[in-house]
Formats: sequence, structure tokens, C-alpha cells
Amino acid sequence: MLITAALLYAYNGIEQKEDETSQQLIEIHIGTAQQIISNYVLFDCESVLTDSEHYDAAAVAMFKNVCLRIATLLQLEDGGNIGVNNNSSIGVNRTFANIVDYTPYLKPLSAFRKIEGA
Repeated sequence: MLITAALLYAYNGIEQKEDETSQQLIEIHIGTAQQIISNYVLFDCESVLTDSEHYDAAAVAMFKNVCLRIATLLQLEDGGNIGVNNNSSIGVNRTFANIVDYTPYLKPLSAFRKIEGA
């Protein structure tokens, strides 16, 4: 995996939950985020962790950062906040969109996209 559950919890500044259900949910978020990234770049994004010939530390960090950001969005949706584009924890204000568009989060990886069919 590009990121660990512990890293995702730390990124979000929340205490890691040890129960099995919470762990499964976090793994689902991370796995889904990785699949979204892989679908975008058109290769298995985990390969950046082992292919040091093509990916330097900066590239790995970029992939991890995008994974953290997308997994966090997936976590936000779990609280009944499907398609959130604004959520205030201080008040009760929420603004909803119908579709979560991950494209802005994936843009930093555009240079790594493979050409389809190549």
C-alpha cells in the first residue's frame, strides 16, 4: 500500500482506532484511493514504491500525498457527507455537491500518466 492506516490517521490528526471494523474501513478507503490513482495514471500506483529506476523520493511523496488526500475525502463521505464541498464542524452548515470530482487532487500526477494503449 502507498500509505498505512497510521499515516492516514496522523495526516487527519485523529487517534487511531484499533477495532477490526475501523481497521477494515480505513483499508477500504486506502485501497479505493489507490485504485482511483491507478485508474488515473493507467498503471499500478504501488509500483512507485519499488521502481527506484523510474521514481525518485519526490515522486513517491507526491503519490503518497495524493493518496492521503483522496482517502481523506473518502473518510469524509462516511459520515453521511456524500459529496461534501463545504463542512463546518463549528456550526451545522453543510454544502453538498452530487459528485465528488477527484481530478483536482490527481492533477499533480498528470506527468506520470501512461498513454492508453502504449
